Amino acid sequence: GANIITPQQQGIQFFEWNNVTQWQDITSENIEYYLLNCPPLATIINRKAMAFINGKAEILDTKNGNYLDDPDLLKLLTKPNPIQTDRQFRAQVYSYIQIYGFCPVMVMQPAGFKDYSRVSSLWVIPPNYVTIKTNTKYLKAKSHMDMIDSITFTYNGLQSELDKSSMYIFTDMSTNFDNLAIPDSRLIPLRYPINNIIKNYEARGTIADKRGAIGILSNQTKDNISTLPLSDKDKKQLQADYSRYGLKHGQDQLIITNAALSYQQMAMPVRDMMLLEMETADVMTIADAYGYPSVLLANEKGTTYSNQEGAERKFYQDTIVPESANYDEQLNDMLHLRERGRIVNYDYTWLPSLQEDEKLKAEVRKIQGQAVIQEFQANVITWNEMREGLYLDTVAGMDKYFYELEK
Repeated sequence: GANIITPQQQGIQFFEWNNVTQWQDITSENIEYYLLNCPPLATIINRKAMAFINGKAEILDTKNGNYLDDPDLLKLLTKPNPIQTDRQFRAQVYSYIQIYGFCPVMVMQPAGFKDYSRVSSLWVIPPNYVTIKTNTKYLKAKSHMDMIDSITFTYNGLQSELDKSSMYIFTDMSTNFDNLAIPDSRLIPLRYPINNIIKNYEARGTIADKRGAIGILSNQTKDNISTLPLSDKDKKQLQADYSRYGLKHGQDQLIITNAALSYQQMAMPVRDMMLLEMETADVMTIADAYGYPSVLLANEKGTTYSNQEGAERKFYQDTIVPESANYDEQLNDMLHLRERGRIVNYDYTWLPSLQEDEKLKAEVRKIQGQAVIQEFQANVITWNEMREGLYLDTVAGMDKYFYELEK
């Protein structure tokens, strides 16, 4: 049987029923809702996207790894379509992958070209407008599209089926337990911390706005026998007076009344609710799931420069570089570049945070090189063995020791 991956299966949905949160299937509408109402989530994804697009494109020869000059390919990478630059295109693809788990891209070729040697433009198709119908031909499939029966694009109520032969679907490195063709969104297991943060913000906003029921004003007016009840008119007047009290602009800070009243506090102090502490824990859960060091997020404790620099370096090494390699592999596959003896690789070693590693590698290589040369001069290894130790090609007929070359 066919599986249908619709926008309604790529989000997180909850609703209130009898004051209890009910959970059900994810929806694209709620993905947008979460991004708009959960600032830490949007911040983490945006920062990752900004880090991701720092990679510089290299066109390399698949045989020897040397740089290649390919003006047409470089032009396509620099301007994938008329409305986007390279960085804008990659940021959009990457963000959709992070959010939905996949991102469809339409590959446009001039009439008569089918070998991907003259691709004219690349267009990102937002996943929330796409319905993908998959099949179960996993073991018999020769390509990703063999697992997909149709891709339907829906916008403003109008539907159109996209040509599969011109489509490529970038996918995340996450998995899907129900469908092997399209991975799940990373947001699925994060629905609880994301929901907690949204409710946390709403609660703090409500506290700041209305402050809730913080206490009880009880009547203390008495005659010689017992307490005199307040009339309905007096109660309404007291409620009106109290509603004018608050910390917002235009509100009174003091209640002045002739009524004999007693106040009893009933609300929990905001600090005791530990809203900020709970938010911090939930944000760290989201950051961990996305491979983003929480130390790079703003925090009241502050971060030392060395810790921040080390966290950024580890962030690139453990998260951005592997995710970029995943993107590179799919980009090369989409454009059939290996068939033409070339690949595109996005390099991050030029970044200041990664230069320390390059400097350390150079120092280690220098020390190792000096040791290898000393071994050759001490007649421990041959000339060619020394060159191998220096990561250089050997020379025919030079399997000789130092003393042999001195003759």
